[in-house]
Amino acid sequence: MSQVVILTALSIEYMAVRSHLHDLREEKHSQGNVYERGTFTADGHTWEVGLAEVGAGNAGAAVEAERAINHFNPDILLFVGIAGGIKDVRIGDVVAATDVYSYESGKAGNRQKFAVRPKVGKSDYAIIQRAKAEAKRGDWVQRTSSSVIRNPKAYVAPIAAGEKVIASRASELFQFLRENYNDAIAVEMEGFGFLSATFAYPNIQAIVVRGISDLIDGKNEPDLKYRDEEERQELAAAHASAFAYELIAHLWHHNLKDEGKKDFDHKQNPQLSQAARSVLTNNLDNLAQATTNLIGRDREISLIHEALLGENSLSIVALTGMPGVGKSELALQYAKRHLDDYLGGIVLIDARQDDIAIQIIQFAENYLDLKPLNTSGIGGLSEPDITKQLIYCLKNWPRKDQPVLFIVDDIDSYDKQLKDYIRGLPSRFKLLLTSHQHLERSIKHLRLDTLSLDQAVEMFSRILTNDSRLIKESDTLRDLCEWIGCLPLAIHLIGSYLLKDPFPISETFEELKKNVLDDVSLGDPAKAAFELSWSHLSAEEQSLGCLMSLFSPAPIPWSLIKDAAKSVHGFSEIRGSRSRLFSANLISVVNEDSVKLNHLLREFFRGKVRDSTQEEKFGYAICQTVISIINEILNNAEVENNEFLDNIHLHMEEVVAQFDTLLTHQEKLDIFSVLISFYRKQSRYPKARFWAEEKLRLVHREFNDNRTILIQVYKDLGEAEFLQGEIKAAIKHCKKALEIQSSCMADQTILELASIQTLLAAAYRILGDFERAEYYANSAIVIQEREISDNKNRLEWARAKMTLMTIKYSQGVSPQVLEPEINQILDIRRKQSSTKDQAGIPETLDLLARVCEKQDRHSEATSLYEEARKINELAFGTMHPQTAFSYNNLAKNYQYYERYSEAEKLYMKAISIFENSGISHLKGWCIRNLAITHVRMGKREQAKAELKQALEILRACLPSEHPRIKECETDLQLL
Repeated sequence: MSQVVILTALSIEYMAVRSHLHDLREEKHSQGNVYERGTFTADGHTWEVGLAEVGAGNAGAAVEAERAINHFNPDILLFVGIAGGIKDVRIGDVVAATDVYSYESGKAGNRQKFAVRPKVGKSDYAIIQRAKAEAKRGDWVQRTSSSVIRNPKAYVAPIAAGEKVIASRASELFQFLRENYNDAIAVEMEGFGFLSATFAYPNIQAIVVRGISDLIDGKNEPDLKYRDEEERQELAAAHASAFAYELIAHLWHHNLKDEGKKDFDHKQNPQLSQAARSVLTNNLDNLAQATTNLIGRDREISLIHEALLGENSLSIVALTGMPGVGKSELALQYAKRHLDDYLGGIVLIDARQDDIAIQIIQFAENYLDLKPLNTSGIGGLSEPDITKQLIYCLKNWPRKDQPVLFIVDDIDSYDKQLKDYIRGLPSRFKLLLTSHQHLERSIKHLRLDTLSLDQAVEMFSRILTNDSRLIKESDTLRDLCEWIGCLPLAIHLIGSYLLKDPFPISETFEELKKNVLDDVSLGDPAKAAFELSWSHLSAEEQSLGCLMSLFSPAPIPWSLIKDAAKSVHGFSEIRGSRSRLFSANLISVVNEDSVKLNHLLREFFRGKVRDSTQEEKFGYAICQTVISIINEILNNAEVENNEFLDNIHLHMEEVVAQFDTLLTHQEKLDIFSVLISFYRKQSRYPKARFWAEEKLRLVHREFNDNRTILIQVYKDLGEAEFLQGEIKAAIKHCKKALEIQSSCMADQTILELASIQTLLAAAYRILGDFERAEYYANSAIVIQEREISDNKNRLEWARAKMTLMTIKYSQGVSPQVLEPEINQILDIRRKQSSTKDQAGIPETLDLLARVCEKQDRHSEATSLYEEARKINELAFGTMHPQTAFSYNNLAKNYQYYERYSEAEKLYMKAISIFENSGISHLKGWCIRNLAITHVRMGKREQAKAELKQALEILRACLPSEHPRIKECETDLQLL
C-alpha cells in the first residue's frame, strides 16, 4: 500500500485534510509528536495517509517534516494549507508550488529597507507535471463541497515564504517581492522549510499546495465581503485539500501506467531493484563530471522519453554536443526521473572503459543472477563469443514484459563499439547514448546546445544558493555567463570556485579573462574556465593532476598514484593535494581505494604536462611503479596478485602504449609476461594470445630471437590457443618451441621442454592421435623424473602422468591397471596443490570416477564426480569450462540411474559454458551426449537433430578419422 504524508500548519487546515480520510487511528512519535493515520481510496486503489499539524514557520516545518519522514517512510509528501495571494489569483483558488522563494524575516514597513538573502526550494519534477495536468483538467473541484466560489482555478507556479505575513502592498518587502520574484503569485510561511527537509530524500515526491484565503491588498471578492477571516481560511483549506487528494489519486496512474508495474515489489525482485537503484546512486561518479543541477532540459527529457517509449518508439537515441554541455548529466537525470518506467532495469555503461557488451554481461551477472560465464572470464573473449553471451543475457533478462534502459556514456564509434552487438535487439531494450560526435545516420540524434542566458544564471543561482553577490552583481554574472558561452561544465567549475571564494564576481571574471590561451584549440571559454581552476591550485596540486592524467582513463588505485609520486621530487602533501583536487571537483572518488579523472579534465591536464618539462619525469615514475609491482609478482609466486592486477592491468597496458621509450626491453618483456599470465588465469584467452603475440614480436625485434625467451613465448602462445580449442595452431607453436629447444638444450629449458611435451600430448589426444600423444607424455614424464630428485615438487610430473592416464583410458587400457596410478596422482595433487591452485584435483577425480564406472562401481563414481564438481565450483565458479567438465561427467553418471531430467539440465549447462568459452569440440561432444539422453527419454526427433548438429561441429574441429566423429556417425545411423 502506498504511503502518503500530509503536513499542515494550522488546525483549520488539518481538519480539512482529515475530512477525506477513513479508519483514522492515532500514532505517537518517540519524541512526543502525535500523528494520525487513515486511508484514502480512489479508483480502486487505497493509500495510507499520515497527518501532522506542525505549526507556523519555516524552521518548525523543516524539523517536523524530517520527523514525519522518519516515522512514516512515505512515497509522497505534501504540505497543504492556506496562503495570501500576491497577483493573478482570487480567494478560493489553489496554487501548487513549483518553487518556494525564501526571504529573511524582518519588519516590512513603509520606510524601513528590507535586506534579504534569497533561497529557493523546489517541488519534485514528476509531481509538478502531475499537478499541471490536474490543474488543466479541473476535476479536483468535484471533491469540494463549497457552492460559494464558482469555478475556482488551480495554478502551478512559484510562491514566496517568510516568517512574517505581508499585510500591505506599500511595504518595501512586498515591492521587493514584486521586483525580484515577480513570478511568485502567493506568499506563506512554511513551504521553504518543508522543501528544504525533503531535498535530502530524492526518492520522495514532495510538493506544497496552498489555497488562497486572502489577498495582500485586502481587496477580497465582492461576494465574500460579509465573510470573516476564519470562513475564508476554511474555504481555502478545503480547496487546497481537494486538489491535493486529486493529485494523490492520479499520481498512482501517472507513475504506474500498467498492471505489470502495479505488482512490482522490490522485496520480491531484490536483484533488479538493487541494480537499478544502486547504479543510479552509488556509481554516479563513474560518469563524466557534470552539473550540480539540471537546468533548462525539461524539453529534452520529454523528447527522449517520447522517442524511447512513445507511440512510435525507437530503440536508440543519441545525445550529442560539445564537451561540457551536459550530455551525461541529462542522460542520468532522465534515468532518475523515469526510473519507474524501466522496471526491467537501468544499466549505466562507460564506453571508455571495457567492452560495452562485457559491461552489460557483468551487470547481468552481478545484479540479475544471470551466469553466461564467470565474470573473470569474459573480458578477453573474441567478438563472436561476447555476442553469444550478450544474446544469452538479453534472452534471459528478467521481467520480460518491462522496458530496459542501457545508458552508454561517451561512445566514440558506433560501428566499432556497438553496432555488431545490437543487431536484432528485442524492442523492449532501449539505448540512450552520449557522444561528442554525430553517430550513425539511422540513429535518432538529439543535439544539446549550451544553456540560454537565463538558464545559465539560474544554474549559478542554484550553486550559490545563499550568496548576496547574486543580487549585487547580477549584471556582471550575466556578462560572465555570456562570456563562457553558457556552458554547463564551465559554470559548474566557476560556480564551485565562487562558492569558496568570497571576493566579488567581477574580480573572478577579470581574472578568468586574463587566462584566455593563444592556441585556438585551447582558447575557447571552457578551456579558460579550466585555466581558472588550474591557476588556483598549488604547484603540488597541479603536478598531482598532471601525474594522474598520464594513467589509463580507468579508475586509478590510490596506492599506484602515491607510489609514483614518492619517486618524484616536489610531492610532500600528496593526500592533502588529493583532497583539494576533489573539493575543487577536478577528480572523483570511485571508492575508498580509487580515484578517477573526468575525461575532459584528463585531456586538459595532459595538455598541461605535455607543455611542461615534467612529462618524461612523471612517465618514468609511473613506469617504475608498475615495474616494481611486476618484479614483486615475478619474484614471489605466493603473491596474491589477481585482485590487485584486476585494478591495475589497464594501467600496465597504458604504460606500454604511452611510454614505450621509457621502458627497457626487459621491462616490456616482463610486463607482457604478467599480462599473459593474468589473462590466462582469468580465462580471457584471446587477450592472453594477443600479448603473447606482442611478446613474440618484441623478441624477434629486440632480443635477437633469444632462444630461451622464444621457447617460453611459443609455449604461452600454444597454451592460449589450446585453451581456446584451436588445437592445430597450438601444436604448431609448441613444435616451434621444441625445435628451438632441441638446438639450445640449456639447463633452464629442460623442465620447460617437459611442460611443452605435456601440452603436445594433450593436444594430440584431443585429435585422436594416441601414438604421438603417448610419446610426448612419456617423454615429459622421463624428464620430470630425471630432473626432480625429491618428492616435494611433483605437480608437473603429476600433470604429465595424468595426461598419459587420460590417453591410456581413451585407448581402452584396463581400469584395474589405471586405478592405482591415478590414485598416486591424486595423492600427490592433494598434498602439494596450494589452496589457490587446485585445478588438477577435480580433473583426477573425474578420471578416477570413469575408471570406477568401467568396473560397475557407479555409486563410488557418483561421489567422486560430486566432489570434483564442488571443488571446481569453489575454485572457478559455476560458469567456467573446468566446471563444465564436471557437469558433463556427472550428467553421464545420472544416466545410469535413469535420472534423465537432471542429466539433461547438466548437459544444457555444460553446452552453454563451452559455447560461451569458444571451445567448440567440447560443445559438440556434449551435444552428442545430450542427444543420447534424449533418445532414452523418448525424444527421438530432437535427438536426431542434436546428433546432426554435434557431427557438424566435430567435423569442423577434428580430423575426419577422429574416434568421436566415428562414434557420432554410428549413433546417428542407429537412430
